[in-house]
Amino acid sequence: MLNKPLDQIEERDIQQLIDDQVIESRTLEYKSELPKFADGEKKRKFLASISSFANTSGGDLIYGLAEVRKEDSSGIAGRIVGIDNTDQDGLKLQLHGIISNGITPRIQNLDYKFVQCEGDKLILIIRIPRSHRRPHMVSHDGRIRFYGRTSSGSHPWDYVEIKDAFLGADQVTERIRNFRLDRIAQIISGKHPVNIMDDHMLVVHVIPFTALETGTVRHVNLKAFDDYLPIQWGGRVDRRYNFDGIVTCPGDRHDGSTAYCQIFRNGIIETAISIFISGNEGHLYVEKGVVESDSVDIVTKSRAKLREEGIDETLVIFISILNTSQLRISKRNASFDSRDTINEDNLLFPEVLVDDANTQEADALQPIFDAFWQSSGYERCFLYDNEGNFVLPKRYY
Repeated sequence: MLNKPLDQIEERDIQQLIDDQVIESRTLEYKSELPKFADGEKKRKFLASISSFANTSGGDLIYGLAEVRKEDSSGIAGRIVGIDNTDQDGLKLQLHGIISNGITPRIQNLDYKFVQCEGDKLILIIRIPRSHRRPHMVSHDGRIRFYGRTSSGSHPWDYVEIKDAFLGADQVTERIRNFRLDRIAQIISGKHPVNIMDDHMLVVHVIPFTALETGTVRHVNLKAFDDYLPIQWGGRVDRRYNFDGIVTCPGDRHDGSTAYCQIFRNGIIETAISIFISGNEGHLYVEKGVVESDSVDIVTKSRAKLREEGIDETLVIFISILNTSQLRISKRNASFDSRDTINEDNLLFPEVLVDDANTQEADALQPIFDAFWQSSGYERCFLYDNEGNFVLPKRYY
């Protein structure tokens, strides 16, 4: 895979592959021309290539770049020959339809990039992410096959490889859930990297799906996070490197703080922030919009930062609200205020998967916000209008 965001790739990046004689690999494959999809066997091979990338490590499939075969049959980038098709939108629609109809489950976040090269030659790059929905199967001519990749290209999986793929996906999900529970247990027991000066706390975990996979080694550039804080704050950001990575917080961490952000070496981002609680007639209230606005802000900024650091993949989002027993949610100036209090000591909501780059954070988090309001006796979260639009109170604009 080219080590660059897809939208930034230019002709010189393609030329660099040629100049450096870059060899095809598990994450990179060259094709001189587009397949003729009327030929059933060529269509099958195309689907096999796409699914094998998704089932293994992800990668880039580059069309319009001829490879040169070495004695060991490995291919190196040879020369730019370009592809014939000039209807870029039509080609993307055609490819999307073939992939969607031929591979199950559907691969999310496939991306396409056309690179205009000298002599009116056109390169097409299809970037296939490593999929959290794997294994993906190819259905073609009444037959079903699963494919994986090695440095030599795609190959059909045998029974053992298929079984391992199914088991591996389940194990990753379980490790992610256990990570969240372990971190929450530590926070509740007071073992957090910065002392938070309030027991009422919102904790948001943004976890790249591959961060806890066996065999995946990722070390993010911690220096890039030394002034990163995904909350609304205009003052000084304090920081400290620690065993897990780097932690940032508003103000001076030695004096205690209202929030912190722990960035783990594998790209996981944990943000904790105090929840403002108001009192009235002996009752404790969380005003509407406090938890929701902070949650949306944190997830939005965390997604953007990870993407900026080259981690553009499926994310698992966890929202936790701690020390909630006997709290109420106040709608303020609404026709109905619930008198019910939250019974649970802590609200640990199920995970939300964000695997589509176009997904809006407020849309993804709506089921969590509904459950939060329902815990205090409301029918749903009333920050969404009748059309499903997320609308914050004016004081949070």
